[in-house]
Amino acid sequence: MDIPPAPGTRYSLCAGNEPRFEVVRVLQEHPEYWVLELRGLYLKRLRVEALVLREAASLRPTG
Repeated sequence: MDIPPAPGTRYSLCAGNEPRFEVVRVLQEHPEYWVLELRGLYLKRLRVEALVLREAASLRPTG
């Protein structure tokens, strides 16, 4: 995966789980990782900053 997920993309922090977050924005792009700001789908006030390794993101199924 060479580009980070677009804002509005539903996202799961654990492969195989239903998405529980939505991408708000990409805070940082680096050749090896992205830092994403995520918002909870069910708890809208929940905000998370996640460091996602590009290598791990390429192994995850999309959809």
